Amino acid sequence: MELRQSGPALWTEMAAAFEETGFLRKLGMSRSDVGRIFGNVDWRQVLSPLIPIRSRLSCAAALEVFRPLLTPLAPEPPEGWLRYAYQVVLSLLYPAADQGHTSAQWDGAMCYLQFLQVLLDAEGRSLPFDPWLDFAFCSEEELSDSAAAEEYRQFLARFRGEYIYELLRLGVEVTPFKTLHHIAGVHHVAMTVSRAFKAGGGLIDLGLISGAALGHDIGKFGCKPGERVPYLHYYYTDQWFTRRGLTTLGHIAANHSVWDLEIENLSSESLALVYADFRVKQTYDGEHRETACLYSLQEAFDVILSKLDNVDDAKRRRYQYVYAKLRDFEEYMVSFGVDTSLATAGHTPPKRQDPALMTPEQVVADLRRTAVDHNIRLMHRLGREQLFGNTLEAARSEKNPARLRAYVSIFEEYFTYWSAGQKEQTLDFLYELLMVPDGDIRRQAAALIGRILATFRSGYKKEPPADAAPDPEEERPFQLWREYLDKLILPDHRLTPRQISMIRYQAKTAVDALLLSCSNADAPRFAAELFRHYRYPAQTEPDAAFALLDTVLNLPLERTEEDDRRLLVNFAAWWLANGELFHKAAALRLFRHLLTAMDPDSLEFSTTAGAVASADCQGSTPLLFLQVRLGDLLGLELPEQRNQLAQEDAVSNVFLDNLKTATPWVLKAVGVEYLLDQVEGGNRANVLHIATHYSNLMKVSENVVVRRMAGAALLAIAPALTLDRRNEIAVELSKALETGQAEISQYIPVYLGQFALWLTPRELDEVLDQMQHQLSSASSGVVAAALSTVGSMLEHYSVYAGRFSETEPVLEARRRRMAGMLLKGLASYRQSVRQEALRILGEELFASQVLSYQDKTSLFTLTAKKILFLINEQPEQELTFFYTAAALSHIYRFIVTHSIETGPFQFEVPKKAAFFPGTFDPFSLSHKG
Repeated sequence: MELRQSGPALWTEMAAAFEETGFLRKLGMSRSDVGRIFGNVDWRQVLSPLIPIRSRLSCAAALEVFRPLLTPLAPEPPEGWLRYAYQVVLSLLYPAADQGHTSAQWDGAMCYLQFLQVLLDAEGRSLPFDPWLDFAFCSEEELSDSAAAEEYRQFLARFRGEYIYELLRLGVEVTPFKTLHHIAGVHHVAMTVSRAFKAGGGLIDLGLISGAALGHDIGKFGCKPGERVPYLHYYYTDQWFTRRGLTTLGHIAANHSVWDLEIENLSSESLALVYADFRVKQTYDGEHRETACLYSLQEAFDVILSKLDNVDDAKRRRYQYVYAKLRDFEEYMVSFGVDTSLATAGHTPPKRQDPALMTPEQVVADLRRTAVDHNIRLMHRLGREQLFGNTLEAARSEKNPARLRAYVSIFEEYFTYWSAGQKEQTLDFLYELLMVPDGDIRRQAAALIGRILATFRSGYKKEPPADAAPDPEEERPFQLWREYLDKLILPDHRLTPRQISMIRYQAKTAVDALLLSCSNADAPRFAAELFRHYRYPAQTEPDAAFALLDTVLNLPLERTEEDDRRLLVNFAAWWLANGELFHKAAALRLFRHLLTAMDPDSLEFSTTAGAVASADCQGSTPLLFLQVRLGDLLGLELPEQRNQLAQEDAVSNVFLDNLKTATPWVLKAVGVEYLLDQVEGGNRANVLHIATHYSNLMKVSENVVVRRMAGAALLAIAPALTLDRRNEIAVELSKALETGQAEISQYIPVYLGQFALWLTPRELDEVLDQMQHQLSSASSGVVAAALSTVGSMLEHYSVYAGRFSETEPVLEARRRRMAGMLLKGLASYRQSVRQEALRILGEELFASQVLSYQDKTSLFTLTAKKILFLINEQPEQELTFFYTAAALSHIYRFIVTHSIETGPFQFEVPKKAAFFPGTFDPFSLSHKG
């Protein structure tokens, strides 16, 4: 193609470039100042050696034609103008002191860069597109539906104003590295597949992926001599984008490491960038010169695996996992018509086969594709500020507890890769949920508050340089934790007493989740914010003191210092001596926890012993029980307390108090422990009464903790019950499900499912018959409870073979029956029932820590085709889509793990059935056969 601007247009353009306002501002000169230097230049004469442009220009050739204009401006730097111009651009990207050059030399380098920029613009218009040298930026039409359009325009202005393309071209000539070829190649691959993906109907933001791909390796120019560029350039990339306010683009660009794929849920833009970066690799030619190459995905996998540091089996498996995700993403793009060979701009998407006609191998592949599809669609929704805001508002206006739990579950699954602003919005919403009536939602919301704060910064923590200044953004999670901890312990006084109580109680859940999820480096700072509330026990409000005592009941003591534990001991001792019954119970429970990390010769140990020995626990069996148990641990005699516990009415008092609404929940919880201790201590006379009592607590207690403790205690005493008594309890609990009450169906099924596995085979099958009947109930609540019970049975079913003697075919037939009942729920026309079935399949089975790997494999091969068919069969509603995405995410992890650890699934192939067409009667024996 002949250069159209070889004539006056290019000369005029060059003259105008030296009068640009932005350029003059960089030099600190006026138009007249520059006019005195360049006003009389004959640009036609200057440019004549280079035009017409028929091949790629070199920066050195451009310098030679510009040198006569540079010489009057300043003496040439010792390293030469090319090397110095390269350093000047580096100082624009990452400011650094330059004491070895004059301001006139800096001005000269800037003038050369401006000259080079106009020339390279002309070159780009003159020559065919080269994917290793040129960039196909987004058009305005492509930006019309981009959420990052404004940031992208600002980025392009920076890209030009800071001479980044000129830096890349100079780098090819003055350094041994070909960074330009890599960045251009990555941008070309990313944009080629993304444009085809979008044209085929895929969800991707072209402005976002283009900007991220253009800037993904800009951090390499920030690395100092001696620093490990492969590890540190992510940090410097983030710095460049953040300092320019380009946080949306920077969030994708700075997280393009292959290990970022270990984050479970990524947007299509992140996946496309990692995919492109994975395929474009630097290698060396025959003369050991660096060059960029485009590999297929498999080739790139082999190349990178050979280059990884210290590859052991664990690291190889990690790498295989991230490769599997990339391969699934590539196959997903192919399903939208993307040509991954890049030979064409794309083609017609292949027609999808009906799941009913797929082979087992095709079912597995399509389940993986469906999981990727749901993940990308959900991340597209949650990753866009406006769409995310709409989802958050929909959740705020939701009143149905089951639907509200679905929103929180989705946030649990997908929060890791959100921006800081989205996480802060979510924290506000979750705090509001601490006042809803449903205790399970409150607990789930509080736990998520802790997890979000623990991992507030981006999911994969990048390595900072040794001399990096503290990042103000690193302080944000600690500031937020201080704010939310204050709001948890000291809620707004304008709230009702019940709301304040509900919020305070969840402080424990938030603290547990945060300290369990945070890094070892962050744990002391998070803990310090918590411990400042324990300094002045006498000045603490009574209700707040109880919340504080309960908050640290499960504190990971390995993450505390001796001074911290001393603070807690003194706080608990003060309230044991001066508090009411519920304060004393909370203090004694805390002592029991702290003793596990105490030195018997320490001051804290003697303080605890003195506080327990002098505690007044008269009149309360649970308190006496705790006091005596602690006395055993501390070596105290406590004869009077032991005598009171031995009285006949001690057990009956606990039965009575536990069913009173006025009894504080913490005393009820200790009462549950006391009754369990009676059974484990050999008191079998009251075992049926105690089991019935636990059953009643599960049904009527207002407190979630008491319900859960009663359920766990019931399972613990199940072996002590006779077979007929077990059946009696199971029948009572099963009948309770028929009420359809949310507070019953929410908590009982988990324990009923496990308790039923203590029944004889005949009685267990009767319970399953009852659950089968309840699946046909008109009440969605009853159906959901039955499904949850069956899910719990299926999760723990492996223990049953060791309790009763049955043949393997009988055990397997029952397992298949339970799986079929879950699939019946998945096939329901009622959305709430389908959602519960999806939740059970995902959270309780394929994400279970109890269900064995082999049992998951058996369950998968049995249900995979039906799951795929039913997911595609029903019309998609928003909330069901959320449930489906979460369930598929759990199933997908299992599929990938199995493919790496074990290989392909071994499916049971059914025998072929003969079919006789032509008969009118559709229910003939031949059809049935």
